[in-house]
Parts: sequence; structure tokens; C-alpha cells
Amino acid sequence: MNKREAIVLFLFMSVAVVAVMLSLVSTKLAIAFILGLVVAMVTFVKPIYGLVLYIFHLLFYPQEFLAPLRQIRSMLLLASIVLLSFFIHKIFRRERIAMFSRKQDILMFLLLAIVPASNIINFRLGASFTGFMDFLTVYFLYFMIANIIDDYDKLRLFSRVVVTCIVVLAANGVIQHFRGVDMMGVAPVLGRVRWVGVMSDPNDFALAIVSFFPFIFVPIMDARTPKYQRVALVPALVVLLAAIYFSNSRGGFLALLAVLTLFSFKRWGALRGVLVGVFFVLVGVVLSPSRMDQLSPYESSASGRIDAWVAGLSMLKHHPILGVGFKNFIIFHVRAAHSAYVNCFAELGIVGYFVWLALVFTSFSGLAGPQKERTPGYETYAGMLQMSLTGFMVGAFFLSQTYGPVLYILIGLSALVASNPETNIRRGALLTFKEAWKVAAIALGSIAFYQIMALFY
Repeated sequence: MNKREAIVLFLFMSVAVVAVMLSLVSTKLAIAFILGLVVAMVTFVKPIYGLVLYIFHLLFYPQEFLAPLRQIRSMLLLASIVLLSFFIHKIFRRERIAMFSRKQDILMFLLLAIVPASNIINFRLGASFTGFMDFLTVYFLYFMIANIIDDYDKLRLFSRVVVTCIVVLAANGVIQHFRGVDMMGVAPVLGRVRWVGVMSDPNDFALAIVSFFPFIFVPIMDARTPKYQRVALVPALVVLLAAIYFSNSRGGFLALLAVLTLFSFKRWGALRGVLVGVFFVLVGVVLSPSRMDQLSPYESSASGRIDAWVAGLSMLKHHPILGVGFKNFIIFHVRAAHSAYVNCFAELGIVGYFVWLALVFTSFSGLAGPQKERTPGYETYAGMLQMSLTGFMVGAFFLSQTYGPVLYILIGLSALVASNPETNIRRGALLTFKEAWKVAAIALGSIAFYQIMALFY
């Protein structure tokens, strides 16, 4: 027996001993230990597989159906295992980990610090710790995407996994519509299809689908895509559109129109883009969900949203710096903010709102960088991500998705594509003075817009 074989045998025996000892305390604990060890070993060898497993867990949300997973905060635990294994992988390979090399890296870290600070300043120490742990999962998600994916093959693999998951969930939603219950026993809400976890609300379900719609739509419309691939993607596109329609989400539908309009601008230019965009809007009006004809400031759902926006403005007025605290909007108002923007400036104040908008702004601006700096594959992803972010931010106007993981998947991918790890593009890790002024103008302009909406209402 050589030295390497002896080390492997020793490790397996150690694991077996620990597993047996844990089984004396709890069989579930022993199983969790073994599964965690398997994940750690897989991630150590191929970190991208750990990230893929985490995305499966995030989107399919097994803890909804397995109570023990909820008790151990499985999302945070899995993210911690994957990240620890990734760090060990990097140390063994003597490779550098870029912690703060991009604008989004620093802004995400600042947001992670602002989340607990927003509760500490309001003397909610318990909520501060809970909020930090909640947002830490989102921060880990961003960090894993921006760092584990370090070449084009991993980017393509990850994107295909995410899109495949979304298509499967959309198909499940279509089944739910026609059967009255889906494959896992989840039923629609007032006839509107949904999933569980981060997509338990029909509106959030539709927005998640719209956010990854460009990853199917763009290749179909791209003449460079092989014909057989374009034909194969058409059924998936139909499934996505059907799921959005059956969700009966007005915000999701408007987000889809925004994606199609931006696509027409990018494909056919300003003049023809306007004409095609108008065509999409007209077709959309004819085929829109049934609830679109109820869209009015005086309709109960819409008026409730405006009431929430007024409440959010009041919270900002009385807590201007760091807001009323992370996830505390519902304490000060009877319902959710129904706007990611209002939710952000109400809970995190003008400081948190600036950082959050800067995250989105730098992602857009990074994707709009010179094409000559990118390989063709990265440039394609840059265009798709611009559409995805546009769709999400339009839909987020109506939904409290400030901290939703879908946004941070898009931001992580945007940071990755903008920096293009294969050519190592460097754009500076700090906001320039010009960028800061633009973000400040967007922040103040959006707050003024909500104020005007409140006055007219």
C-alpha cells in the first residue's frame, strides 16, 4: 500500500467512524453528514457541480416537501459547504480568488453590511441577525456565480441548467392549469399557476420565467443558431409563454412586452424597432391575461399597491438614512410594498437604495461595453442578460422582489460576462464620479415618480 492509498483509506475509515457515531444520536444527522460530505467532495473536484446542485435546490425547493430540510436551513448550509469546498479547491491549486475585483463585488458586500445595519439602527438586534442570515444566502449565491464560473464552458453549462429548470417548472405550471394540481400536489391560487419557495406567488413565478425567456427566445431568432436547435427550442418557448399566460400576472406580462420591445430595438434599430415593438404591444393587448382589462388606478389591487407606495414614501421620510429595517415593511403597513423599488428605499433608506440601484446600473453598463473586448459567445450572453435585467426590473416595478434570488443570479452572470474571465477585462472596482451621479439621479427621479403617482391618486 502506497502513501496515497493509505491516506484515502484513512479518510474513508474516519468518515465511517463519524457516521456511525452520529447514527447513535440521530439517523437523520448521520445521513445529512454523509450527503454533505459527498457534496463537499464533488465540489472540491468540480466546483461548478456544487453550484449546479445549489441552483437545483434553490429553484425546485425540496424543503417545501421535506420538513427536515427546513429545520437545518438547508439553503445556507448547502451554500456554506459548496463555498468552503471551493476555497479549499482554490488553495490546493494555488489560484487567486478575486473577492473585490468588480464593482458588483464591492456593492454586494456593502449591501450585505447595510441589511443588518438597517435593523441595528432601529434597535432590532434579533431582526438584525435573522436578516443578515437571510441575505447571506443571496450573497453566497452571487459570490458562487461570479467566481466559480470562470470560463465559457462553465457559463454555458450553468445557463443551460437554469433555463432547463425554468422550462421544467413552466411545464409543471401548464400541467397544474389543466389538471388543477401539479406533479407535486401544488394547486393554483385563484386559478393562477405557481410553484413553491421563491416562486410561490403567481407573479413571482411569471417574473422568474420572463427573466430567463431571452435565453430561449434569442437563439431561436438568431440565424447563426443551427436549424435543428432552433426547431428543438420552439416547444420550450411555447411552454414558457403558456405558463406566463396561465399565471395571469399583469406584471409578468408587461415584463415580457419590455423584453420583446428591447429585442426589437437591438435587432432592427430605432425606427423599425419601434414599429416591431408596437406590433408586439398590439398583439400582447389582444392576447393579454384576463386581469389586464382590470388595470386601473381605482381597481382594488392597483389602489392597494398605490396605498403601499404612499406608506413606503412615509417610511422613507421618517427613516431617510437606513430605512425601517430589512424585511420590516409589513410591520408598518398592512400589506407588502408591491414594488421592489419602494420596498428597497423604505426598508434600507436612501443609502441602501443607492447601493441596490448601483448594482443594477453597473450590471447594465458593464454589459453594454465594447463588443470588440468580448469573445462572440460572451457577447451573445451580454445581449440576453440586458433583456433579462430589463424584463426583471420592469416586473419588479409591481412586485416586492428586492431580495429575490433571480435578480442576483442575473447580476452575478452580468458581472461575470462583463469581466469576461477568458480575456480578463478590467473596468475598475469602484464607481466613477459620473456613474455615482447617474445612480443618484435615477434614485431621486424614481422616488419623485412615486411621489407624483401618490399625489395624482
